[in-house]
Parts: sequence; C-alpha cells; structure tokens
Amino acid sequence: MPVLTTERLFLRPLQAQDADAIVAEINVFEIARNLARVPFPYAKSDADAFITWAQKIDSRSAIFAVEEKSHPGTLVGIISYESSAEKQDAELGYWYARRVWGQGYASEAGRAVVHDALHRAGHTKLVSCYHNDNPASGRVLENIGFKAAGQCRNFSLAQNCEVQVTNMVLTREAPNQKTSRT
Repeated sequence: MPVLTTERLFLRPLQAQDADAIVAEINVFEIARNLARVPFPYAKSDADAFITWAQKIDSRSAIFAVEEKSHPGTLVGIISYESSAEKQDAELGYWYARRVWGQGYASEAGRAVVHDALHRAGHTKLVSCYHNDNPASGRVLENIGFKAAGQCRNFSLAQNCEVQVTNMVLTREAPNQKTSRT
C-alpha cells in the first residue's frame, strides 16, 4: 500500500503502535455515533483487531492512518476504501479526531484517497454514505466529487439502532470530480 502525501497530511498504512491513538481519538461518542461499525465504548482490543484486519485486506482496498505533516507520528484520523468481491465498487469511509474538525483535512485526504482508488487500485466507482444528522460529512463527500444517490437506513453499532443515511456515489467518468492529488 502506498504512502500518500497532500499539502498538509501524510496518509500511511496502519501500524500496531497506532492502537492507543485510535482508542484515544475514536472513543468519543460524538465520533463513534456517526460510524456504522464502531462500538461505543471502544476498547484497545477493538483497535488491535481492526489493525490486524486492516493489515490483511485485499490489494484493491486501502486503509490509511492520517497524520499532520506539522506533527508527524500523531494520528488524527483514518480514511479508507474497501473493495469486496461481490461488488464492482469500493466504499469510502473516514473519521477524524474532534480537535481537527473544520480544518479541511477530510476533504484534503479524501481527494488523495479517491485518486488512489480510481487510478492506482483501478476502481471505476466509489460509494459512501453519511448519517443525515451529520451534514458536515455530506459536505465533505460533495467537496471531493460525490453525488447523492438516495436514502436508506443503516445500523449504527455505537447508537445501537438504525439511522437515516444518504447514499453517495462517485464514478471515474463523473465530469466534475475533484480528485487532483497534491
């Protein structure tokens, strides 16, 4: 898996030593509630299992630890795209530490990861979704070129219930995709 760089960020493979930082940052209900597969509370064993799983994913998927160039070695989030044998697309997902919200990191990292998914990994279509009560995530997806593709309900493990979500899609052929790499 490549290391990606943007103007302000390093995106690198997850490492075992990231577990404590992941727990510290994601074990915040305000973050976990907006993710489908993240339990709350989030334990070190959850982070260890996630890292082990992430290190074994197929070559058409990538999971990146996100660090600020100004603070190398300090994880501020995770962004990924995951492919499955059953589908021809890959699903984009991400979360960021509360302290970096509003700084544009999600869009900056998102553009680099979308470029990697479409060009290095060879995907022609990416999908994602956001919880409707988290419109900031919807704006991030729009900023990187995703378009709304409908509504549905998804189960949120942290909330222990189904939540209304907006499905988003981005294709390689999209005329206004914003996938430039910095």
